[in-house]
Parts: sequence; structure tokens; C-alpha cells
Amino acid sequence: MERENQITDDVMDSSHKEKPMLDLWVKVQNKMQADEGASLVEYALLLVLIAVVAIVVITQVGENTSGTFSKVNESLK
Repeated sequence: MERENQITDDVMDSSHKEKPMLDLWVKVQNKMQADEGASLVEYALLLVLIAVVAIVVITQVGENTSGTFSKVNESLK
């Protein structure tokens, strides 16, 4: 790990002005390595958000479909 940090520091020092995309890539990699990962709470919140969005979308699509079938039914009578 210490060797990787030294390599990262060398890359950032030598190419900071010349290669901004490489600098950005190294910063992103360092940030990702520094994070320990998402906790169970974060996953639960994400799951709740997805469930709420799915319920809203399914309800809206169901109402639209019901309205369409009602119109077809009325036109067939």
C-alpha cells in the first residue's frame, strides 16, 4: 500500500500540469480506495427509494391502462 501511495504521489507531482485527466483519475482511485464501502443503512435507503419510484410508476401506468381499457370498452358497446 505504501508503494502504491509513493507511485501515486510521483505521478501527481510529475504530471499535475501536463496531464489533468490522469490527475483526476488518480484522485478518483484514491478516493475509492479510501472509502470502506456502503453500509447496510445506505443500501436500505437505496432500496426504499427504488421501491417508492417503482410504486409510483406502476400506479401511474395502471391508471393510464385502466383508462384506455375503459375507452375501448365504451366504444365497443
